[in-house]
Amino acid sequence: MKKRIFIILILFVFVLINQFEIRAQADRTPVYVHGLGGTQAGWANWQMLFTAERQMTAGSNRLYVSENGVVNFANQVRTFAPPNNNSIIFGHSTGGVVARHIERTPNIVVPFGGIITAGAPLDGARISNNLANGQTANFILNGVDKVLKGPVRQFGPLQGALYQVNNHLFKSLAQLYVNRILNNSQGGATSTDLAEGSAYINNGMRGQASAIPKIHIYGNENSPVLWRIASVASTWADGELVNVTQVAYDVCMAAKNTHIGLAALNPFLAIQYFQVADGWSISGNWIKSGSESGWNDLIGASIPSSITTFSQVMDYDQFTQCMSAYAGTQATYAQYMQCQEQSTFTVSYTSYSPINGRSDGFIKAPSQTGFNSAWSNNATRIEALGVNHLEMRNHVEMRRIYNLIFNGQAGANAFFNTPPRN
Repeated sequence: MKKRIFIILILFVFVLINQFEIRAQADRTPVYVHGLGGTQAGWANWQMLFTAERQMTAGSNRLYVSENGVVNFANQVRTFAPPNNNSIIFGHSTGGVVARHIERTPNIVVPFGGIITAGAPLDGARISNNLANGQTANFILNGVDKVLKGPVRQFGPLQGALYQVNNHLFKSLAQLYVNRILNNSQGGATSTDLAEGSAYINNGMRGQASAIPKIHIYGNENSPVLWRIASVASTWADGELVNVTQVAYDVCMAAKNTHIGLAALNPFLAIQYFQVADGWSISGNWIKSGSESGWNDLIGASIPSSITTFSQVMDYDQFTQCMSAYAGTQATYAQYMQCQEQSTFTVSYTSYSPINGRSDGFIKAPSQTGFNSAWSNNATRIEALGVNHLEMRNHVEMRRIYNLIFNGQAGANAFFNTPPRN
């Protein structure tokens, strides 16, 4: 009897140990890596949710020194990443490039089994190139100059109530430029590494195929991309700046039309009124469209396109000369049509206008998906519609995507299936 009880106890302990081992295997240990200039707060929201709702441990979410090049960044992550091939590394922005570097570094034991990137510049970031060559600074200065055209021509430098409306734009541009671009993206060696065509991007790392399961989440923000990401970069609510810019545009157009009307009423001051109207038109058009196309050029999301139109044009001199042969006589309808056909020719006009391609406001979609990277050949690519680069830290659409991934409903490798906690 005692022997039977002892055997039952042994079996019971064995079952408990076995269940513990199964649970231990199910509890993944995630590694969270922020982007260039980022902080632990970038992943804090997801770390809390994944730990509470999924079979994951709290994992590793550290503050890394991200400005000293991708290699140094990767060495820091490798030092703290737990050696567990059942774990997932989550890399936002530069963090995704760092994850690739660790996985592709020879003679290093890879401390994770799968990779999820979000907004990662896997083929480089054009904004880094344009920060270095001064094009981004030129864009900001040019934008401020154009927005001021209307107020300055009407009221003199920086005066008038209408200028105060546009002042919102200057504040948001300054915040976007100083706080989110210069400080966080122009981070020394790392920014140089991330530039399109840089020695690091072209060093062969992205040309190496990889069997490790991976997912690339790419943001595709709605237009106007610049004003939406500027809203997030500032202290304003998501998309609030879009409403402000619409008001500013309406004010500019109203001022333009008013001065065109004044020119018609007062011919003696028409030139002056038309000049002021033109200034307001320049301001409004940059706010409405010039800012969008200019920003997409900076981040490399502009797609060259052209439209060719054809029209029939008559050479009236040639037509008159043809009809002169019938002077003094009544030309027939057939003769008239013959002269018209002989004097008419086709002209074409081709206009070039770039199309705004998909991007998260900082990185164009092809780079986020590793379009030119053999390393990404086996990746599952998931679009985060309406999500920009900065919103990937907490957007509701990102939560929906992560849940699909963990539930095995995103078409990704089954490795990423992570059941909810009981």
